[in-house]
Amino acid sequence: KCEDKLWIIDANRPILQVIQNENELVQKLACPRKPVVVIWYNMRNWGKVFHSINAAEFVEKNKHAFDIYFTPLPKNKIHWRSSIHDKTIRDFATLSEDNNNKIFIGSLQFRMISFLYRKGPLTDKNQ
Repeated sequence: KCEDKLWIIDANRPILQVIQNENELVQKLACPRKPVVVIWYNMRNWGKVFHSINAAEFVEKNKHAFDIYFTPLPKNKIHWRSSIHDKTIRDFATLSEDNNNKIFIGSLQFRMISFLYRKGPLTDKNQ
């Protein structure tokens, strides 16, 4: 079972899980236990994005419903991106306007809530 293969003891997991390359990304998305949020980030804009909540709080607040991973953007990209994945629903959005880094987290939280609403209540069947 996927759940058996992907089980990681929570105590050994870092607060922010970082995906370093596409191979790791594919592995995380191949058989998720719950929906996966991938955040493509650029350190130059970290403070603009996490100005109202820090990254650890964001992950903690949402870990009951999502596995959240961070992956670096290419050096020449400045606008953060995110995607939400699971076994049944695919959702992807790129935020590309200049000022969107300031509202990135609020927009992502709205998308996450919308995703869960469309998916229905969390059960063993649809997690």
